[in-house]
Amino acid sequence: MPFLTEELWRRQFDAGRSLALEQFPLGGAAGVHEEVEREMELVQAAIVELRDIRAAMKVEARRPVPGELSSTESEVLALFTAHRESIVRLANLSQLDLVAGPLAAEGGVLRHSARFDARVPFSQADVTAEIKRLRKEKEKLERDLSGMRARLADEEFRRKAPDEVVRGMEQRQAESSVQYEKVARLLENLEGRAG
Repeated sequence: MPFLTEELWRRQFDAGRSLALEQFPLGGAAGVHEEVEREMELVQAAIVELRDIRAAMKVEARRPVPGELSSTESEVLALFTAHRESIVRLANLSQLDLVAGPLAAEGGVLRHSARFDARVPFSQADVTAEIKRLRKEKEKLERDLSGMRARLADEEFRRKAPDEVVRGMEQRQAESSVQYEKVARLLENLEGRAG
């Protein structure tokens, strides 16, 4: 590639000078558009929120789902409208609804940010499937935690096992406890909505 770049430089700009010996161009203020950068950050934040919701709901990556964005600021809604196609594609949505004002917490997973709200709604079938999946995950975490607690309570194991192994198991137990709490809260929330 360097040879090709050099050849293009000499043909386009200056046949007598080498590109390799030219000074690297310095950026100027003319290339900086702070308003455009702020707008792009807002669009990126919306995409990230929608993707995070998908991940939290454990939606299959290839499966498009509907999404909603809302804001009380008309310029934010206008920005999302202008970039709707990109948001739909990058967040893998089947459709994107834009709403003026706040979104209701019922009927989906909702995230709030300073300038907008994002939600991925779910159908009753999705809720039922998600509850079933979360119950299985909760049971598995309970079994794993019970086994780790029993192992760590065993003085013989603590005495014979290397310190790294004990610390590693304690770390895994702490991580599993945090995951268990998240799953339990999400399950309780969904069961409350379904019931």
